[in-house]
Amino acid sequence: MIDQYGWRSAFVAMGIVGMIWVGFWLFYGKESPQEIGLPSFDKEEQHSSTFSRVSWRQFLPYLFSKNFVFIVLSGGCAYWLLSIQVIWYPAYFTKIQHFNGETLKLAVALPFLFAAISQIGFAILSDRLYRKTKDIRKARVNLAGFSMVLSAICLCLGSVVSSSALSILFFTLAPGLGILVLSIGPAVLMDLFSAQNIGKAQGMYIALSNTGSMIAPLAFGYLIQHAATEAMGYHYGFQVASLVMFVIGLLFWIGVRPTKKSHSTIKAEEQVSI
Repeated sequence: MIDQYGWRSAFVAMGIVGMIWVGFWLFYGKESPQEIGLPSFDKEEQHSSTFSRVSWRQFLPYLFSKNFVFIVLSGGCAYWLLSIQVIWYPAYFTKIQHFNGETLKLAVALPFLFAAISQIGFAILSDRLYRKTKDIRKARVNLAGFSMVLSAICLCLGSVVSSSALSILFFTLAPGLGILVLSIGPAVLMDLFSAQNIGKAQGMYIALSNTGSMIAPLAFGYLIQHAATEAMGYHYGFQVASLVMFVIGLLFWIGVRPTKKSHSTIKAEEQVSI
């Protein structure tokens, strides 16, 4: 589109799609489960690890808990990978892989398509697992942790295989699997925070995780600039991103363990906050 109609056409197209999506959301978006025919649920009974409304002074220590820190780090990895996909994928396919024409379009577009499909598919799978097991670790944490580790492996393989087809395949799978935690992470947070505090928690999660998208271009560009060759710089960049995602994916998978509290414990916390 940019080649044929100029760069403004791309922004106009994205704006039109955004407006269509806003209209769709305003028409179909619902305020509660009951509005779409789902049964209501009691936060106090279903989410036994939540805590009542608290002040910022009481809230801040929860942001340094192991669960929240690992969720934020995993989100940072997802934004890191998303930044690489948007900024460095096209340059890598053009300069290093020497793709052009339809091959280049396919290599750049497929990761976005797969990411959209995987977000919906794995989110549905996660909900089904939760309905069957009632276990947040089995339904959310294990699925997101496994997808991050698998994404790291795909990213590593994509930069070392010699086949163009395999390279496109692995680089397509990596982002779709890696950014799954961006939809699963908030679902895990809902099991850790009460309805009165989930807005603050998710706001902090998004704000802190977004630092990954700021660091990624700087780190990747630094590796390319200081490598012996440009191709080697890209290779180092993908390998570093793969290693970081693999390690943090394992930490998330192993370390995030929502605890369950008794009914009396929740009542005690409510009395303290009041």
